[in-house]
Amino acid sequence: MEKRAILLMLLVSGCGSSVSADQACTDAATALCTQLQNCEGPVVTIGYGDLATCQARAKLSCTPALMAPGTSQTPEHLDGCAKAAAAVSCGQLFSRDTPDACKPKSGTLADGRGCGDDPQCANSYCKKSANEVCGVCSARAAAGAACDGNDDCDYKLVCAMGLCVAPGAVGASCDDGHPCVTPNVCSASLCAAPVGAGMACDPVIKNCDGTQGLYCDPQTRLCKPAGFAAPGGSCGVVNGGYVACSGGGHCKLGVGSLMGTCLAPAADGAACDPTTGPDCLAPAQCVSSVCKLPNAASCS
Repeated sequence: MEKRAILLMLLVSGCGSSVSADQACTDAATALCTQLQNCEGPVVTIGYGDLATCQARAKLSCTPALMAPGTSQTPEHLDGCAKAAAAVSCGQLFSRDTPDACKPKSGTLADGRGCGDDPQCANSYCKKSANEVCGVCSARAAAGAACDGNDDCDYKLVCAMGLCVAPGAVGASCDDGHPCVTPNVCSASLCAAPVGAGMACDPVIKNCDGTQGLYCDPQTRLCKPAGFAAPGGSCGVVNGGYVACSGGGHCKLGVGSLMGTCLAPAADGAACDPTTGPDCLAPAQCVSSVCKLPNAASCS
């Protein structure tokens, strides 16, 4: 889900003309989810179920972020970013090539201060641990510097083997420490384009186009589209095919089985468990076993 994290960055910065906070948040949520749908549709299906739910959920933490202490964010900036995001190509999205209009401006909080949103921080980055809605102001890492995830790295870089590196295009050398730009795959130490539906694939390399919801069937060695099941439906390996849970569901496997049942996501404020389920519906995070919505205004 790293590409979702990249697009969420588009939700919190930019420039533009005068606009209300509600309209800016609506425009940003629409841009976010439309880009996800266009470039990696399965992320919307798996994470939210449908485009309307994605847009509604993406808007939830927007207004509080505009009121966060120290923020440089304004409705005008946010709406300008939404307009710029509409022109971003999938290649830019996958390579973390964020448009200038969407790069957060400096806030007033110094490094080490509590934060919930990048524009609050002087170095325009709020570093958060996994499953946390609050973090501390920091600076993005340059190429070769240590990282815990892609968000820690400067623009156009990803985190691989704990270091920030530039992902490779088709034909570039690759290994575990030098990954390829999504959806490209590392094959024989070189980045190669993924293969499409019905085409021959390698179940070890897993070279089917995951952005299109494809997986390599180990029996036929052909790329097949994954299925999606609503809460209560069967998931995992079902009738020889792979089925994922939609709408933020969690696939709870049976004991000793590769097939399970989709658990519905927990409601905001309800109990959660990222390991056994239920999960939270983004942008909520499972914090201390409770689904918590981000609220940058409460993190300082």
